[in-house]
Amino acid sequence: MKLFDGSNILSNFNKNYLKMLHNLHHITRNVLLHSEANWSTPELPKHFPDNKDTLAFIEGCYQQQFQWHEQMLNRQITATAVQDKLCHLLVFKQRLDEVPWPEPDHLTGLALQWYTHDLLVSLGLSYLLQTGVQLFKGFCDDKDLPSQSIISPATISPLLRRLPGFSEAHAEIHWIHRTLGHQAPLQTELTRLQHIMQKNYLPKVFIRATQMSIDHLTAHLPTALVQEQFYYHELIKMTHHEIRSEDSLVIWRKLLLLNLTLFNPDTEVAIQLHSDYRCMLEQELSTAQEWESESHYWQTHYLLYTETMPDTLQHKPTCLQWMDNLMQFCLKQLEIQTSHRTLPFTRIDWGKSPKDFVNLFHSLISNKTITLNGNSDYGPFCEVLYRIFQIPKVRGNGYLSLPSLMTYFKNKNCGDF
Repeated sequence: MKLFDGSNILSNFNKNYLKMLHNLHHITRNVLLHSEANWSTPELPKHFPDNKDTLAFIEGCYQQQFQWHEQMLNRQITATAVQDKLCHLLVFKQRLDEVPWPEPDHLTGLALQWYTHDLLVSLGLSYLLQTGVQLFKGFCDDKDLPSQSIISPATISPLLRRLPGFSEAHAEIHWIHRTLGHQAPLQTELTRLQHIMQKNYLPKVFIRATQMSIDHLTAHLPTALVQEQFYYHELIKMTHHEIRSEDSLVIWRKLLLLNLTLFNPDTEVAIQLHSDYRCMLEQELSTAQEWESESHYWQTHYLLYTETMPDTLQHKPTCLQWMDNLMQFCLKQLEIQTSHRTLPFTRIDWGKSPKDFVNLFHSLISNKTITLNGNSDYGPFCEVLYRIFQIPKVRGNGYLSLPSLMTYFKNKNCGDF
């Protein structure tokens, strides 16, 4: 049987891709040149752009991705080969994201036509990357795929919507409207968290720290899908559950954990946050069981995040160290609580008769072998002995009452025993 030779397919795969790459480079370079000229008419080509050709090229790239997908299913190409292609697409997309797109209000005629064309190119790259992530997510590791946040057209979508007649002119091109409406789930949750931070019963130190985390994450969106998914799942723990003002400890825990995982915990605000949290624990927790529960909470999360927090996040070691510090703090408080703990008080059972009991202790008291606060009065001794010993009755069940015990001692003292 003739063995399958995949060299021709791989060769065609690379040839088609190199042609696509060349065209993308040419188109992107032109967009950057237009941007440098701020879409000034004298610097632009003298002819109107042919958006139909650009749309056809994007559609061809889209179909090429499906051919790659089929070839991967047939094991004719590897996931690594496709990952490289997506990375190249992402480079073009990020270069266009750096373009300082102006507001379209002052553009007319040829300038507006090229401006629209160039925005369409950027939107097309977002579309191709979104398609690529959807197609190859099952074949590639999430750490090797771009995040939804960085392939989102969030910057240019508002500009395209403001262009007069743009939506109507492209009404039949469904991918344009789908891509325009795309918002990364992480960005949606960041917006929700922003609204939650406006609740006036939240601790101010948490509002400051969380706002810092939101600002940092918005400015430094995760580039890998695995990082984005981690952040997203951390956010929905906070945003998808009702927070009530009376759940003070729950709120502090949630917000502290969120700030630990979203941002570097070594910032000045984060350090203040930890200090305030410890003070709150010392005020709220009073029993060994509560301190043990708090310690278990942080131990559980330490083990969980050791496994689930992506190693590519630079602040992971610091985050885990803070969790361990909190766990050790709680264990120290637990040790203090248990060292002061007293056993439940129980009375000692006397196994002989009341007379035997009185004879023993009357002798010890009378010869001052034992004293109570320096004296040998029988009355106070009876009260103390009664609290310590259970002395069975001579007849029937039960134990002597305090008056009965005092009567025994009185009779002994009078010689009427």
